[in-house]
Amino acid sequence: KPTDTAINRLMLSVHYMDPSAFTMGDVTQWPTGEEVATNYYSKAYMEAQIDKAAATGLALGMPVFLGEYGPESNSNNTAARAYYCNKLNEFAAANGIVTAYWDNGSITTGGTALFDRTNNVITAAGQTIVDAIIAGYNEGK
Repeated sequence: KPTDTAINRLMLSVHYMDPSAFTMGDVTQWPTGEEVATNYYSKAYMEAQIDKAAATGLALGMPVFLGEYGPESNSNNTAARAYYCNKLNEFAAANGIVTAYWDNGSITTGGTALFDRTNNVITAAGQTIVDAIIAGYNEGK
């Protein structure tokens, strides 16, 4: 941990892109398989990883910022993407972690954009995901 030259101004910033085959690959469903912390494709695994980040921040005396997450669009997987974002924000909020969704600007396959920047509007998929993020955060508080 670096020396905090301005007291209580440091935070632990982490990214969460697991499982990479869903968030950055061609797997279109999440969660899949058994709900145990050792299953990379489960909610239990996600929750365990967020718990680890929170515990690390606590041990360091630092708040945690989950500064990047966002599953890519792939084969009409909006419902799975929204559910992923919902659970991630629920688990994060339960641990006092704030999040920032990674919007890469692309509304095509492989994109994570919530907004259509050409027409300056939120997309239908984007609205579904934003609603899921808000709901998940509120469920975790």
